[in-house]
Amino acid sequence: MSLQVRLTLVYSLALATVLLGIGITLYLYLAHDLQADFEEDLSRLAGAYAQLAIGPEGVTLRALPPAPIREEIEDPEVFLLDTQGQVLQAISASGELPQIPSAQLEQARFGGIASFAVDSPASHTLWQVALSPFPVAHEKRAVLFPIVTVETAFRTAYIVMLQATDLGAVRILNRIRDSLLLWLVLGSGLALGVGYGLARYVTQPLHDIALTARRVEAGQLGSRIPRDKGRDEISLLKQRLNTMLERLENLVDAQRRFTADAAHDLRTPLTVLKGDLEVTLRRPRSINEYRETLERMRTEVNRLTRLAEDLLTLSRLEAGLSNPFSSFALTEALETILPPHAKAAAQKGLEWFSKIPPNLQLYGDAGMIARAVGNLLSNAIAHTEQGQVGFGAQRNEDRVWLQVWDSGPGIPPDQRELIFERFHKGERSKGAGLGLSIVAQVARLHQGKIHIQDRPGGGTLFILDLPGEAYG
Repeated sequence: MSLQVRLTLVYSLALATVLLGIGITLYLYLAHDLQADFEEDLSRLAGAYAQLAIGPEGVTLRALPPAPIREEIEDPEVFLLDTQGQVLQAISASGELPQIPSAQLEQARFGGIASFAVDSPASHTLWQVALSPFPVAHEKRAVLFPIVTVETAFRTAYIVMLQATDLGAVRILNRIRDSLLLWLVLGSGLALGVGYGLARYVTQPLHDIALTARRVEAGQLGSRIPRDKGRDEISLLKQRLNTMLERLENLVDAQRRFTADAAHDLRTPLTVLKGDLEVTLRRPRSINEYRETLERMRTEVNRLTRLAEDLLTLSRLEAGLSNPFSSFALTEALETILPPHAKAAAQKGLEWFSKIPPNLQLYGDAGMIARAVGNLLSNAIAHTEQGQVGFGAQRNEDRVWLQVWDSGPGIPPDQRELIFERFHKGERSKGAGLGLSIVAQVARLHQGKIHIQDRPGGGTLFILDLPGEAYG
């Protein structure tokens, strides 16, 4: 059974249950009120019989004219009883002697008006009245009305018992039942229609999501879930899933480029190594020739080693793997990074600047942050032919800005997003194109950002924006 059908059935069943519960409650309350009104009418009628029974010659039952008897009270039976419940006189078509409960008789004997249900073969329970397709008699009700006289010192001398069936109430209950059943049927039909529409509205986006998922599974990574202009939960879910699919497509594309670029960058040094080996082994060489060949091979092996280390580092960062985060002093983290780069800048004839505020604390992976700063400095030195290269740090509220600048040719605006992609190389780059990608991943891992700005007079300023304290 489909989700749409299940939702429709559940909605219809829930609404039908509510309507049925409301109908039963109204029916029972109405039946109770009608019974109370009927007993009140019986009491008034019994009082009229009691008043008419008292005469100069004694107490005797007399028939009432038809006018005081409501038409709903069909064929009332009247009995004159003594205080012990014995029938003295009766106005009854059935001739059956009543059975009076002792508690109600005792109540009437002490001057109270008592009422009770009379067992009768013609009576039916309220459920039978509700389920019967045609009107049937409900339970017969009886009222005991005491008669007091002067001769008995205004104590109960006789009791008038009046019993009847309220056929009018039964007819009203049947009409209410028919109306409730009609509205139950109409409401259930309406619930089916509305429930089907709501279920279709809810399940259609799920159908679109499933269809898009099948297309993506089949390799159509550019497939997207149809969007709508709403701002409800389903629309937000579509937007989130489309964003996820877009990231997935970008990730797969990046993986493909990564595989192709890695294969290309690995192929070059391996080809050089293989060529040197084959040329060297063609004939005997001198010691110097062997040394030159081994030096070239060592250079290529070092290049392969750095490439492998960068690939491993980048893979760990993209997977969110790092050492446990902690607070650390920036000067301690960079004490092994800055001196080699200062020496490299001096060897190239560049001015070197370094300024770190004392006791500056950061929060994160000290080794990864030092690696990112080293990559930025290496990139700045490699692309600066003359002028200066520097590093600085400053606190900006709860953040710390690590700044690396140079006086090189700068970076065109259209290249500033591309330089952080894996294996992207500038025109004069001699590396593998992974250094700035590692910087971007370190910033992302620390919930930070990397900014690029032009320096007045030429050059580039990199700002690595990192948290200065623990974050949630």
